[in-house]
Parts: sequence; structure tokens; C-alpha cells
Amino acid sequence: MRSCTLFGLALGLAASLSLLVQSQARGADANDPVKVKFETVDQVELHGLFYPSAVGKKAPTVLLLRKVDGDTQVDEWGQLAKALQKDQNCAVLIFDWRGHGDSTSVSSGFWNDRTSPAIAKMSEFNVANYRKTYNPSKPPESISIKDFSKSYYPALVNDIAAAKMFLDQKNDAGECNSSNLILIGAEDGATLGTLWAYTELCRFRFTGGGNLLTATPIKPAQNPEGKDVIACIWLSISPTLGGIPQPVTRWVQFIGKEKKVPMAFVVGGEDSAGASFAQKLFDSVKPPKDAKVQLTGKQVIKGTKLAGHALLNDKLDGRSWILDSYWKVLKDDVVPPAWEEKKMEESKAVWMVPGTVRPIDAKIEKDKKILPIPWTAFQNVP
Repeated sequence: MRSCTLFGLALGLAASLSLLVQSQARGADANDPVKVKFETVDQVELHGLFYPSAVGKKAPTVLLLRKVDGDTQVDEWGQLAKALQKDQNCAVLIFDWRGHGDSTSVSSGFWNDRTSPAIAKMSEFNVANYRKTYNPSKPPESISIKDFSKSYYPALVNDIAAAKMFLDQKNDAGECNSSNLILIGAEDGATLGTLWAYTELCRFRFTGGGNLLTATPIKPAQNPEGKDVIACIWLSISPTLGGIPQPVTRWVQFIGKEKKVPMAFVVGGEDSAGASFAQKLFDSVKPPKDAKVQLTGKQVIKGTKLAGHALLNDKLDGRSWILDSYWKVLKDDVVPPAWEEKKMEESKAVWMVPGTVRPIDAKIEKDKKILPIPWTAFQNVP
């Protein structure tokens, strides 16, 4: 009897220890980033890291946008993501742009997208036009950004659209609030961020006909889908994509001045070109001096020529300024948007491009993704 009792105690102790180890493991892993992947509308498989939040639906959502051709594994981004997750209860996503890091796999449809007859004729959706060398009889199964001409860079805005739809799925699963979205971008990643935010502020859900090919009038929603973006932080934002000038000032004016989205421009004090451009952008959207809330601003990191993510390193105060200064103002003066289910697959939407009369199809009902963004239309805004 005694041996049975001791055996039972041993089993109980072993089970308790096992549960304790499992519990500790879960606790240790709870804040670890999770490897994720999701597909763009033009069939590129993007890979990234998702930092989950402990507060679920209440979690603000942060999307980090790296420099396009920069190192995909720099530690400064990881430190910022962990701090946002731990100290601000944010859910954070960072991903490799197409053609970088792990985001190199494509399906055959990538080379000849025919998502919609209306857009199939547009040259920006035929990727073969932008590849330096291309054999249509044997399309590659992987891509590298080095193989594309610089004029292809604006197409990467579709990567951000795919990332947002991934976050909307996390939202509907109760893991974050993607209606409370903050963008943080570096250099040309910030430039792509402004382009995407511009397009989202021109994208409206609608009721009525199935799409613009029908004769039924559409009834656009009062607010654009870009209402989810509550603030943007740009680190050394670039005036170009692939060295080609872009209408960034106009995009920023539309986002910050017309749509009232707060923006912060962070730049190295000794980076003369970057500081000059950041000042120009800030001057185009700065609030009046008597404004009660100064959420749009410029922060100069003194004594450095460094740019982009390098402003977040331990030796400078870029990261602490974002976390301790700007974030405090956001929390104190911005009422976080309420969580709502996105139901993206059920939605339909159009882009209402400024200066144009006819809307452009953006999302067909029952489709899982929005259509490729017609970025050339947004490059030619008045």
C-alpha cells in the first residue's frame, strides 16, 4: 500500500512539474514574435513577424515599414517592436518587402495579372514591363528586387495593402484593433507608407451595384477606409522611390492637412538633405500655434548624420522620443477608435481619386483581397 501511495505521489509530482514547465514555457513565449506569412493580390508570398498583444481587441496596432533595400534583420526595429508591445500594449507587424529576405516566392499569376479586365490593360500591373530580363516562356518562381527596374518600386504599395488585410484578419480574430493603426516608416519605406495612406483615404466601401461594370448607382460610405490610420511617424522620409521623384509633398498635405491625420517627422540634425525635406513637409501640414493638440510635429535628433532605422539605436534618442514623448501625446489626446469587425471578404469598395470623375474598382464582393492599387493614378494627383 505504501509503495502504491509513493508511486501515486511521484506521478502527481511529475504531472505538476510538467504543468509548471508548460506554464512557464507559455509565459516565456507569450510575448515572443510569431513568424507569419500572407499573400499579396499579385501572388507574392510575404513573410514577417507579428508581435501579439496581451490585451487583444484593445491593442493599438503598429505597422513598421522598413527601408526598401535595407537590411531586413536590423536590431533597431526589433527593439522598437518589443518596446511597443511591452510598454504600450501594442500588436506590431513588420515584414520583408517583396524581393527581400524571405519574401521571394511568387506564383505564376504574378507575371501576368488579370485580376480585372478593367485593370489588365494598365501597364503598372504587368510586372514584365519592369523586369530587366524576363523569359515569358519560363517565368521564375522567385524574385529579387535587384532584378527589377527602379520604376517598379511604387508597386510595393500592394505589400502594405496585404499587410493591412492580414491585420484586419487578426482584428476579426480578436487579437488587435486594426481600426487603431499607427504607421512607422523609414526612408523610402515611409514614402511608400504615405502613398498607401493616401490611397486608403481615397478608398470607400459602398452599397448598391456589385461593381462599376453594372449600371446600378453606388452609395459610397461617409468615411474612407483610411480612417483606421490614426497617426504616422516618418523616419528620414525620402522624396523618391528607387531614385525617381514622387509627389510626396502632395500626398502628405492630403493626409495631414485635408484628412487631419497626425504626422511626426524624425530626422538626423546633420543629415542636411533629409532635414530640409522633413522641414518642407512639416511646414506644409503644421498646425496653428494656438492649436490645443500638437500631434503633427518634427523631431531633430541632434549631432548625427544617421538616417532611417539608425535613428532608433541605443546611442540616440529617436526610440525614446517615440515611446516616451510622442506616444504619450497620442494616448492623452487621441480617443482610440472602437474595435469593429472588418468582414473584409464581404465588403466592396472603390477608389475616388482626387481630380477624377469616375471611381476605380478597389474591392469586389466576396474577393479576399483588394485589387492592385492603381498607383500611377495617385502619382498624377493635382
